[in-house]
Amino acid sequence: METGEIYSQGFSILPADEYNRLGQQYQAPVALITDPLCYSATDIFAAGFQDNRIGPIVSAGGRTGAGGANVWDHELLRQVLPGPKSPFSALPKGASFRVAIRRVIRSGTHRGVPLEDLGVQPDDTHRMTKNDLLNSNADLIAVGSWV
Repeated sequence: METGEIYSQGFSILPADEYNRLGQQYQAPVALITDPLCYSATDIFAAGFQDNRIGPIVSAGGRTGAGGANVWDHELLRQVLPGPKSPFSALPKGASFRVAIRRVIRSGTHRGVPLEDLGVQPDDTHRMTKNDLLNSNADLIAVGSWV
């Protein structure tokens, strides 16, 4: 109940066979590098990468930012649904709230798990070094053991 998962079950637009018919297009090993500042589209991409076991995810800090939803606040809802019959009247003492209008629900190995507020747990972590910062991620690229 806390995540609202029961109200936002995912569904496939086409049968799985249609998607699986495409097959894997790139055959070499790959890894995805993320960090906690990955939100929205990068969060969704990382979840799909992990759920479909494309390769390991290496983070420069931890889980992705957990931004898998479109979040609207009370004032935006009042603008979208104006008028005397709107269910969104002004709240007392400047109170407000936020709701997720559209949520991303994961598939594959994490089927049914919401992305919003949870993010993607990496398979490995690389702590950024001074050399990474000054030399185009030299240590991160040199490690490469995750590929």
